[in-house]
Amino acid sequence: MKNKLLPAVALGTAFVLIFSSLLFCGGRTALEAAASAPSITLEKTSVQSGEEIVIRYSGTGARDWIGIYPDGVAPGPTPSLRWCYAENGTGQVSLPAESEVNANQPLSPGTYQIYLLQNDGYTILDRKDLTVSFDAAPYWPSISLSSGRTVRITPAEKYDASVSYELYLGTASGKLQGYTSLGTATLKNNQYTYTLGTCTVIPAEATHLYAYIKAGNTETQYFAACKISDPSFYNTPSMGNRLYGFQIFTDIHINDSVPLHATHFELALRDVLRNAPDSRAIVTIGDNTDNGLEAQWKRLNEIRASVLTDGTPAMYFAMGNHDRDYNGTYEAQVALFRNYTGMPGVYYTFEIEGNSFIVLGSERKGGFAYLSDTQLSWLRTQLEKASPDEPVFVFLHEPLKNTVSGSLAYLNPTIQDWYGVEQDEELRGILDAYPNVLLFTGHTHWHFNTTQPMLYGNGKTANYFNSASVGYLWNDADEEVIGSQGYYVEVYENGIYVRGRDFANSLWTPAAQFFLPLGQASSVTPSASPVETPALQPSVRPTRTPATAAAQATAAPQQETPAPSASPETTTNAAATGTPASPTKAYTGASAKKDPTPAPSSSAPEKAKGGNSALSVIAAVLSAGAICLASAAGVLLYRSKKAGNHDV
Repeated sequence: MKNKLLPAVALGTAFVLIFSSLLFCGGRTALEAAASAPSITLEKTSVQSGEEIVIRYSGTGARDWIGIYPDGVAPGPTPSLRWCYAENGTGQVSLPAESEVNANQPLSPGTYQIYLLQNDGYTILDRKDLTVSFDAAPYWPSISLSSGRTVRITPAEKYDASVSYELYLGTASGKLQGYTSLGTATLKNNQYTYTLGTCTVIPAEATHLYAYIKAGNTETQYFAACKISDPSFYNTPSMGNRLYGFQIFTDIHINDSVPLHATHFELALRDVLRNAPDSRAIVTIGDNTDNGLEAQWKRLNEIRASVLTDGTPAMYFAMGNHDRDYNGTYEAQVALFRNYTGMPGVYYTFEIEGNSFIVLGSERKGGFAYLSDTQLSWLRTQLEKASPDEPVFVFLHEPLKNTVSGSLAYLNPTIQDWYGVEQDEELRGILDAYPNVLLFTGHTHWHFNTTQPMLYGNGKTANYFNSASVGYLWNDADEEVIGSQGYYVEVYENGIYVRGRDFANSLWTPAAQFFLPLGQASSVTPSASPVETPALQPSVRPTRTPATAAAQATAAPQQETPAPSASPETTTNAAATGTPASPTKAYTGASAKKDPTPAPSSSAPEKAKGGNSALSVIAAVLSAGAICLASAAGVLLYRSKKAGNHDV
């Protein structure tokens, strides 16, 4: 019988050897891949607020990046708080020092996730948890009130620029109801101080001042309080009888893709109906729409009609750069403005109770407002006609340089560059000849708790007011602040009470409660006039796209206050110029990653638990089996030869 066992054994041995080799190589490749998989490790998983976060990375590609997100927020739609690239395969970064974002504040106390993300996208390669805590003891405040209505904070042990103090008016039992914070005492020249603005009125019911410790952007639960014992702190004026009131909105920015702006507009209108049912007018100071589109004007009018169902109070409109610069010719934009607002032109006047209301506006497209000689001459005439003992209310979208928040180039020419009138000197010269003039401007979006929301003329020059924004707000650090603010203006026998209002939360803003006496200088020391700096050209910043919420809109209400009288010249055919267009100021999140084309978000790939080791073990077992088979085949071959290798 022919022996067929040996060829079979040899064939099986060869197969096992080949298979085990492949398996072993595959397992080895998987092991090597696992060893070089992109990963991050944290030097500390818990840090103090303001402490550097040290992150080590390995196995990364050239465009892989590290982002920090709040707890429970996935990378993608929401911008990262801090981010940087993880380059060169292996390395170490320190955040926020090496962040690609100019982060103005440290991370607030809380829990965060640090992600390693692939190739400028959002595919998750690795993730680590981080806890940020805060030790309040070194910063425990003591409060003192000094001359000049200045609040001074002395921390128990430590002065730190990442720590500030949020101030509130209050009573013996806590914060004053119905009011927002008064302002923030930040570290400057190794001191924490806050000075009340000129003409600011403190309500009599506020008996205490509270200082809450603020770590980064987060207000902690730790605070100290002191009693207000100095009567001069209040600046209680003698107002006389109330005559009438009206409201001021600006920068509504209606845009269907950002519905929160429409929501804020509706909230503001409802706040007026609730708190001032006898209001004589609402004046808006421009940027009523985000791009000047007809659909946006329609939306705005739908909101008006849905809230102001009987058409009162009347609404008067100024035109802003967003209403004129971003959609077609100047003439077409003015036509839309007039059609949907009922205004006679870009500048006009009307009266309430014999007081003059003067609306100004740019006569061509461009980054700065352009006021023609005709318009300026018309303005002089209107001011000359008004009684010097009566207030004159003037409205213009763009502020004059170095007057109010956002226009203070002498403080910071890069951030505070949101002034914008070509005829700045001429206009200011005209207005400052009339101390009874109150000029209200918008454009900057700076909220009321920022530097100099009002510049008081002290009976010598005009008075200038920043009117914040209904759509969204901005701050001194050049960051967006979610919110909605404007003014209630109340005219009294003895002066004008201008009251800042938080429309989104139905609260008064105590930092912007101003009483301006008529016909006399205030006893309050005015703010120092800024030193004039050389004229700066308007900045051309990239458009910032808002990141917020859900809208409505309405048909023009009937105007039951005196109809606005047409200006002598509306100059709606003025030619456009090549001046740089003023940029949008809308939300990106100041510390957001400027994302490239996003890759789809995905979960971190599962790392095989023991998979490569198992492959190696199997390969080793099969190799051992192959060796055994080969040995058996050898024995059989030897016996076969010994037997003479013949058939039985």
